[in-house]
Amino acid sequence: MRLPWPTTWLNVANAIRNEAKKYITPQQLWDIMAKSQVVDSQEVLARWLHELGEILYFQDNEELNDTVILKPQWVTEYISKVLESKDVINRKGIFTRQEMNQLWRDLELSMRDHFLHLMERFDLSYRTQENRDLSLVVERLPLDAPNYEQKWQQIKQAGECNEISMKFQLNTIPAGIPTWFIARQHRFTTGIHWRNGVLFAYEQEHLALVEAVKSDRYIKLTVRGTNPLNFFVLLRDGMEVTLARFPGLDIKRTIPCLGHNGQPCTHEFDYKQLSQRWEKKKGTIECPEAMEDVSVPELLYGLNWNTQNAVLERIDQLEKTVVHGQVVILDEFKNLLELTQRGFTNAFRREQAIIDSHCPNVFVLRPRDGKAWQKNLTGQKLDLQLYCQAPGCWHPTQEGGLYEINEPAKWLRVTAPYIGNLFKVLKYAAPIIGPWLGVVDPKEYETLFKNDLELFKELAAKLPELKESEDLELADKIARGEDLDPERFDGAALRALRQLLEEQDPQQHWGGLKNILTPEGHYLWLCEHHAAEYKR
Repeated sequence: MRLPWPTTWLNVANAIRNEAKKYITPQQLWDIMAKSQVVDSQEVLARWLHELGEILYFQDNEELNDTVILKPQWVTEYISKVLESKDVINRKGIFTRQEMNQLWRDLELSMRDHFLHLMERFDLSYRTQENRDLSLVVERLPLDAPNYEQKWQQIKQAGECNEISMKFQLNTIPAGIPTWFIARQHRFTTGIHWRNGVLFAYEQEHLALVEAVKSDRYIKLTVRGTNPLNFFVLLRDGMEVTLARFPGLDIKRTIPCLGHNGQPCTHEFDYKQLSQRWEKKKGTIECPEAMEDVSVPELLYGLNWNTQNAVLERIDQLEKTVVHGQVVILDEFKNLLELTQRGFTNAFRREQAIIDSHCPNVFVLRPRDGKAWQKNLTGQKLDLQLYCQAPGCWHPTQEGGLYEINEPAKWLRVTAPYIGNLFKVLKYAAPIIGPWLGVVDPKEYETLFKNDLELFKELAAKLPELKESEDLELADKIARGEDLDPERFDGAALRALRQLLEEQDPQQHWGGLKNILTPEGHYLWLCEHHAAEYKR
């Protein structure tokens, strides 16, 4: 039975006002409503009272739905303490847990966290991703940009400096952009941030400037340094995660022209149009400013998964010269390696999501019987060794992660396309020794690693032998890693991988790998050591 609204509202509102406590649980709220003869419409009435400001109850929010605030004004008083805090003002909007415990010392610990969640719910603050004890209080970020120009220009004088940028043209800039982005990417902070922008740094060799120009409704991301591509793509992905928080945004992405004859150009190309041209194998596009053709693959280099072959070709070139140890070459090699490995796992994670087959997807294959498999691949048993997917630092798991493939011929026929792609990226993984491995003899580990890659290389080259004659040409291309588009696969390879792991490891230990969501929206299967970097 639905009571008339005025009677319902008065009964419950008066009952709430008579409560001695300032907050209760949802069940206690239902009890109050029951006493007020309102039973059949509890949730509807709770929403009405919330919308009228009589209570605060976010039943659809997992972090807030365990508490009902009976006196909203009480919340306002405590949040005002944060906004008026001299410590927060002096730190240019940084709100520490130490300061929170001081300002809210008369609250229970659980209520302090609840209030912090409330501030985030209303876009008043955002906790930084790398340190959950730090928050950015939006109203206390400086309105005007601090003096960042000197630092921003100095990097041009430090040696070779390249620049990549992208503009995100929006129909509106909601509250939370770019402050939510600044908080999530705070691990790159230089301490220079304001309400509409930030200056980030990556390994002291690259700087990134993010500016929101609200009058013209756009956000611009620019990265400078010797090899800015990897850092740029990382931040670009983080910006995309931020924009995805606001459904309905009209977003146009543009990238600047490469210039002509050594001279800069003011024209900006539509990123979506460039991607469509590349998909249709059109290699150039005309710049309307200079009336000259510009290379589409050069404009998209490293920014689009479909250009990964060009990135891998560049890594091939670098690998031949990296033995000389030039710092610039090593830096570019490392950055491109990170970019490629992260791009690989991200692309195939999307494919796994489509077929609902989530599991670790980086591994090597080890033939059991030495070199005997070279004569008869289909008759030899194989072991699959899982790898940690930390970008730029792929390495085998140390807590197991080794699985038997008892019917290799059948399994390899299904997984051949994926293995060909995996090897193309995996072969550049460097045998890096770190504290996560606990290796007694680094040389022994390096030898094992190189043997793994050599065997995997030989095995990948023999994959076409497993295909039927009409599929030989495609299989051969796949084995050479020439076809890197995960959309070509029907999901059978990734389902076969998931089935193998689940059959032999039903508890899903998977060598101790944990599925971690990074601030940039990438899911990575990481060892305990590398996962800790995202759980501080």
